Amino acid sequence: MDVKDLVEELARKDIQLFCEGENELRYKAPVGAVTSQIKELLKENKAELISFLNNHTADVFVSNMQDRYEKFPLTDIQNSYVMGRNNMYELGGVACHGYLEVVFEEVIDSSRMEIAWNKVIQKHDMLRAIVFDVGYQIVQEAVPYIHMKVVNLYGTYDEKKEKIKTLRIELANKQYPLGKWPMCDLVVSIDDNKSIIHFSVDMLIADFLSMNIILNDLETFYRNPNMEIKIPTLYRDIINYQQRMKLSSNLIRQKAETYWNEKIGKMGETPELPIITKHTLPWRATPSWYPRFPCL
Repeated sequence: MDVKDLVEELARKDIQLFCEGENELRYKAPVGAVTSQIKELLKENKAELISFLNNHTADVFVSNMQDRYEKFPLTDIQNSYVMGRNNMYELGGVACHGYLEVVFEEVIDSSRMEIAWNKVIQKHDMLRAIVFDVGYQIVQEAVPYIHMKVVNLYGTYDEKKEKIKTLRIELANKQYPLGKWPMCDLVVSIDDNKSIIHFSVDMLIADFLSMNIILNDLETFYRNPNMEIKIPTLYRDIINYQQRMKLSSNLIRQKAETYWNEKIGKMGETPELPIITKHTLPWRATPSWYPRFPCL
């Protein structure tokens, strides 16, 4: 097997290879992932692997569809959001939550929109994700069909105003418990000549950029009900790639620190640069961009 192919195959199994020193090959992997057969492969290809890793600072990105539904770690920002839910911290006990509304200048077909929403859930893994408070998350392969809530705003002006106010308060302040699914809601409100998509989501599974992508896909599937679902790059693969890159970056930094710590002792004293005069600009000659007031 080619060394590059071997590295990619091991990465699919979440086995991360790295060098320690010039002649030591190390790995980081889930419990039980490194079998006796893999250990033999590492021994047989040790020299080639060390050479490959030393000459490739960027890790290899791989698409691991086989382990798509296996658990994977939370990112740093996700971990901070989980900690923020804890009442032990000052100003804690609150989830990071997003809420958006999209106005359609038409009365939409709620049944077709419901089908489109379920297709979006099938496309984006994190809409099927369950986040746990012990530092990991998992994407479910299948979830129940979502029956979308529809709110009819027909009635007097005051009745419409009260209905929309109640709906907004409910969704804009909704909290989603950890360890359960779903962690988002889509509701449609329909007026005489327009409709509003109300989207509520826990930001553990989507940021604002992701929310826009989700809502764009929702309209695309609504306008094109027969469109095929194309699976994008998996979030799990991206997170595992970033974890490997972080490990690789740490090793590169360690090598750089070792190099410069050894170099400093041989660099000699600082140079004596010739200075003609020392001059302080008077206040009137101070450049216009210089801050006139203390910067906070």
